[in-house]
Amino acid sequence: MLVKERRTKILLALFLFSDVNFHEVIFDERVKKVLDLSFNQKTRGTLSALIKDGLIEKTADKENQYRLTDNGFLKLCLHFPFFRFLKHSWDVKSRRRTAIFATVCGGRCRVGVLGRGTDLSG
Repeated sequence: MLVKERRTKILLALFLFSDVNFHEVIFDERVKKVLDLSFNQKTRGTLSALIKDGLIEKTADKENQYRLTDNGFLKLCLHFPFFRFLKHSWDVKSRRRTAIFATVCGGRCRVGVLGRGTDLSG
């Protein structure tokens, strides 16, 4: 798996092995092999930190069974923005970032938005 960070790898696994309703995922030997994870002390500490941060929940049914929370999904969407559109539909609004800048060059002040300059020096 190309994701190296342990926290992101666990969040990604919980999303990919469930669906957008965040069903429980059992970390059995098959899942551990696919993720290239071993349940050593470092991985257990990472899972505890994820639970403490509210990104995942441990279910009481079985051992090594976890569920992604909404906060965990939002954190995962910071790394993989496309996942947001799998759960929530697009509102069909195009958003452009506008940048306003001012430069002073040779005694002339130029103010521009997205590269189109306006000369304010008169």
